[in-house]
Amino acid sequence: TVSGVDLIGGGDGQRINVNGSPSLGYGNHSVARWFDTSVFSQPASGYIGSAGRYVVRGPGQNQWDMAFVRKFPVRERAEVQFRSEFYNAFNHAQWSGVNTSATFDNSLKQTNSLFGQVTSSRGPRVIQFALRVAF
Repeated sequence: TVSGVDLIGGGDGQRINVNGSPSLGYGNHSVARWFDTSVFSQPASGYIGSAGRYVVRGPGQNQWDMAFVRKFPVRERAEVQFRSEFYNAFNHAQWSGVNTSATFDNSLKQTNSLFGQVTSSRGPRVIQFALRVAF
């Protein structure tokens, strides 16, 4: 949203201006600052804006899922199976959403305090165990 005013006078949506690369170097991402918000500005009245598609790259995934199975024979025709499954086994933080909605006031100041911040995450580590008897 740009000032809440239709600045291009048509049915097409207005895009934001991108005045540089919003990418931060490796290791510079944080929950409070996922990309450089200072390179974005409000376009002039009547101008559609310079932002293309996929200007900002969202967080990736680093998730390791593992399973361990052990069978114990009990008799000739029976066995017990112990199974353990780990989803996100190393419990890495899995960010999923980043606020990419810049909002400007009439003095062209960006007013969205969450702009560029991580807003949601994927699930934590999940562990499940199972015991099965087969005969």
